Amino acid sequence: MDSNRSDRINSMLRLQRRIAAVYDAHMAEAAARTGLTKPEADVLLFLANNPSRSTARDVAKYRGFSKTYVSRAVERLAGRGFLRIEPHPTDGRIQLLHITEAAAVPARRLQYTQLDLFDHLFADVSPEACAILDQIFQQLEENLDWL
Repeated sequence: MDSNRSDRINSMLRLQRRIAAVYDAHMAEAAARTGLTKPEADVLLFLANNPSRSTARDVAKYRGFSKTYVSRAVERLAGRGFLRIEPHPTDGRIQLLHITEAAAVPARRLQYTQLDLFDHLFADVSPEACAILDQIFQQLEENLDWL
């Protein structure tokens, strides 16, 4: 393998791990400040950011969490009154998850932490470079769909 390809692979994998580690640490701190566990925060934040994706299956699929991780967090959030669970109107096997008013403040705090982190991450990256990065991410997503 040529050196440029190897360097690109190593850089990409290293950056992915660093971003994930920093993100997880920041979000774990934010979760603790709001009185939530990290899994609870992960589920609540996903639902707050993606209102059209309102099932535990959606959370697991799009965030790459195990079904057990998500279902335990959902149970705890519902028990605390942060989620309302209702059956899907056409498929009784699926439950729809809705954030309650009691969860509005913690969800907002988690969203602010997430936005602040990414604002810092992209601080000195031009809008043009961000547009190119968006195009690259889109192409990578499409390429991954073929694997």
